[in-house]
Amino acid sequence: MSTHIHKVKQLRTETGAGVSDCQKALDACKGDIEEAKLWLRKEGIAKAVKKQDRKTANGVVTSYAKGGVGALLEVNCETDFVARNERFQEFVLTLLQDVENHRVPSLEALLSHSALNVEERILEQSGVLGEHIRCSKLGVLEIAPGVVCSYVHWDSRQNMGAVGALVAIESELSEEILRPLGESIAMHIVAFSPTYLSISEISPEDISKEESIYRDQLKGSNKPPAIVDKMISGRIKSFFEETVLEEQKYVKDLSRSVKSHIQELEKVHGKPVKIVKFLRFVLGSDA
Repeated sequence: MSTHIHKVKQLRTETGAGVSDCQKALDACKGDIEEAKLWLRKEGIAKAVKKQDRKTANGVVTSYAKGGVGALLEVNCETDFVARNERFQEFVLTLLQDVENHRVPSLEALLSHSALNVEERILEQSGVLGEHIRCSKLGVLEIAPGVVCSYVHWDSRQNMGAVGALVAIESELSEEILRPLGESIAMHIVAFSPTYLSISEISPEDISKEESIYRDQLKGSNKPPAIVDKMISGRIKSFFEETVLEEQKYVKDLSRSVKSHIQELEKVHGKPVKIVKFLRFVLGSDA
């Protein structure tokens, strides 16, 4: 193998750049590998800046949860092809590791962290992968005492997919008891897409709006007012069961609600268990 071909191969392995770009870099830098790396980096960032207006409808959602802390992260790209690319996925995992190691509390804090240079690293990856890359969502939960648990409905790689959830559960029970519950609740959140944690989170105004919608639907039904009121109460109950996490049928036992499942656990172990907060990310969604 000639020295030039060997250098092209080495540069491609170390940077992930294409063969033609590696050849251009080595030619521009007179065969100096380190200078060629710098050249590729500058070229990649310049190209990436031009790509920033392009839409990023694909990507991955991923998570971590350890003890009483966890995070949910979404990183986007333009195509499913890049979303499944190992280099892209490894980059996403490095960002997630940064969040964990530096206890980053928010997306803004991640992007502006002086020691991490995240925005510059994103531009570098964009240049190498040939697509606009952006870090769009980050949610972090912490709880004590208790656990934070996560679930991602994964596709090509474990813990990377299009929908993920994070849930914080407060309790003095051991992690051995709480984590299986938390992971099941996180899976439930992914599957059933609750809007609210409890009925108390829904404003009286929103409940009144729902009642008005149902009352309008029943106009002209010629039913007695008492029957109409009873039907509206039934529909409001159904609304709660569809949108409120505590009222939804539990994914692992559809004969009972999430709330009643937790109450049963409290009876068995003699200590309170409370879902404090949850997050749910859907790839490409603003919610």
